[in-house]
Amino acid sequence: MKRSNLILQSAVAFVLGTTAVGSAQAGQIATTFQTYASEIFGQNAGNIAIKPTAITYQFGVPVAANQPINVYVALSGDATFVAGAVAATDFTIIDAQGIPFKASSVALSTSTPAGAFAVFSFNTGVNGLNTSSTATYIPQANSVNNLAGALSATDGSVNATWTNDSSTSVKQDSVPTGGTNVDTGGTHTGPIAKSGAAIVGKIVASSAFSKSPAVAEAKQIDLTAVPVGTKFTTETVDKTNTFGNLLSVNLGSVNFSNVSGLQADAAGNDYTVAGKASGVTVVVTGDFSAIGTGGSIALSTALDGTAAPIAGTLSADKKTATFKNAPLSLQGTAPNQNVNYYVFYNTDGKAAIPVQTPAATASLLKTAATDLTDDIAKTDLYALVQNGAQVDLPSFVPASATGYFNTVRVVNTGTITAPVFVSKVAADGTIGTASALKANGAAVTLKGGGATTVSPADIDASLGTAIPASERPRLRFTASTNGLYVQSLLGNPGGTYTEISSGAGKQQ
Repeated sequence: MKRSNLILQSAVAFVLGTTAVGSAQAGQIATTFQTYASEIFGQNAGNIAIKPTAITYQFGVPVAANQPINVYVALSGDATFVAGAVAATDFTIIDAQGIPFKASSVALSTSTPAGAFAVFSFNTGVNGLNTSSTATYIPQANSVNNLAGALSATDGSVNATWTNDSSTSVKQDSVPTGGTNVDTGGTHTGPIAKSGAAIVGKIVASSAFSKSPAVAEAKQIDLTAVPVGTKFTTETVDKTNTFGNLLSVNLGSVNFSNVSGLQADAAGNDYTVAGKASGVTVVVTGDFSAIGTGGSIALSTALDGTAAPIAGTLSADKKTATFKNAPLSLQGTAPNQNVNYYVFYNTDGKAAIPVQTPAATASLLKTAATDLTDDIAKTDLYALVQNGAQVDLPSFVPASATGYFNTVRVVNTGTITAPVFVSKVAADGTIGTASALKANGAAVTLKGGGATTVSPADIDASLGTAIPASERPRLRFTASTNGLYVQSLLGNPGGTYTEISSGAGKQQ
């Protein structure tokens, strides 16, 4: 029985001009691929067809003369060949004598999905094929579609798998496998199309601005303003953002730019912001009640907000501002990539500005209805905090040190009721986490003009850990008020107190 199989294998090899040893078979597929913009494969984009690059196959075994060969080229990822766009003349074979000839016919699969593979049929002719023979499919039309499933995401891929079959009949329901396959060794699969994002978007909080285009925003809600907290502070140096304007703050930027390299559209052209985008939608969320009647959330391409600003549509509760399909260039010039659209919070200077961290999302909208938007997920903008008061106490004797008794007196010299926080500053300058200051176990909140005295044990309880006797740390006190004074008082054996604040207990 074993001898009969060997004879049968030898007979088949003689007919096809192959060896009967499978390990000697080593056909090789060669593919190149175009990277397409993932954005073109959006909703209802199934009919968007591309023209793949050439697919070449070099035979790893000889094939005898006058033999029928059917080459099945199957696509991955639910991609399909377009009916009528694949021609037999697109397929060229080089025979054993180096003479080129064309496939005689082509058929597409009829099973679901229809067109999942194409079958090119030819006869090896009088010269047959040898290991120098190649077959090349060079698409002449946009012949592959139904690509959204494979290429709508970045790093998507569509592969072609090449199968040579010697059957005298063409199968259109499935790619044949088994004894009629020819040259089964080697590499038969390779990529013919890939995808990548052509446009990238980012939202940057103005606190993260660098020297290009501007240094970081530094404004705070000013508790010394009248009325309290109704204006922003001015920077001590010109930040080129909204310097000098106490009613406006630059919250951050929205930017869409082209990814380097070629990410092609269906026609093979580079997919760019300028060529494909129609506008940008930005949604800013926060508590914008301080806009009042004269303020706004606005977009501008100028760092100080003065260049052709446009105001967003504010929701009734003043918590959402929407810029729907805003023009790509706020100055009215042609849309371009890598333009910063700055988000400004403009108040009317009458109501207190809430402490908060606004956030934004953005979408770059496209001219073609089937193109995907480029979206930026919700990203925090500039954190609005009050300038408040901060005092570093340079001298403090912890509770664990015996023989002395140290008390700390905290005075709210401002006009705003505020909770007080304390943190330990180590000898190397490391600042610990700010914790609520406690007196007799209760968190301290001081009215304007109010004061409290806390013991070293209260400080330990506030920090959540006992300070070792060997340490002489500094303490930092903060409060969201417009004035703070802290004294360190050392108890003496006679019952008197000596201030050891070294005159550094005033608001800084």
